[in-house]
Amino acid sequence: MLKKIVCTALLGVCALAQAQPYLLTATYTGFADIETGVFDPARVEKLQVYFDDRNHDGTITVDEVQEFKFGTGIHLTRERLAMDRCGMKEYETWCLSRFSYTADGALSYYAGNGVRDFDASSGTEVVGGYSYYRYFQYSGEGGGWVRGIRWTADTQTAVSVSAVPETATYAMLGAGLALLGALRRRGR
Repeated sequence: MLKKIVCTALLGVCALAQAQPYLLTATYTGFADIETGVFDPARVEKLQVYFDDRNHDGTITVDEVQEFKFGTGIHLTRERLAMDRCGMKEYETWCLSRFSYTADGALSYYAGNGVRDFDASSGTEVVGGYSYYRYFQYSGEGGGWVRGIRWTADTQTAVSVSAVPETATYAMLGAGLALLGALRRRGR
């Protein structure tokens, strides 16, 4: 009877398992200020992208991205990207219009998010390998501002890809350990 229960539990856990997502992390070091052009070799920004290589071709496209984060200004959540790659809800806008990564290290992306109302808008945009900036625009006097950084030939890049274990993976591990414990106890 115990054997049937354990087998049923293991089959149920295996049925819950899905394709395993991956985490791409790119760390960039050294940027130039957009306004002054002064290079800061200590400036570090990080890109984090959760994705699922659905067609197993080794190339990650915008449709396979599940979540996108860059620096402290851009975070396109799973919920937002599941609705649409580019969209607007109430006053908030978001867009991941381009993303591509290949195993040879070629990485390309364009993303942004912001807030808009009748008189003003503010937001953050990143163009991978080119610029990362925040902006504020106002239709009245004063106009607005742009602050940001840009990549240079001296910007260093480190990219890594790692698997992200799903909850079902931990459940299968726990079920396997429980099964081993039960078999050992039965053997005594």
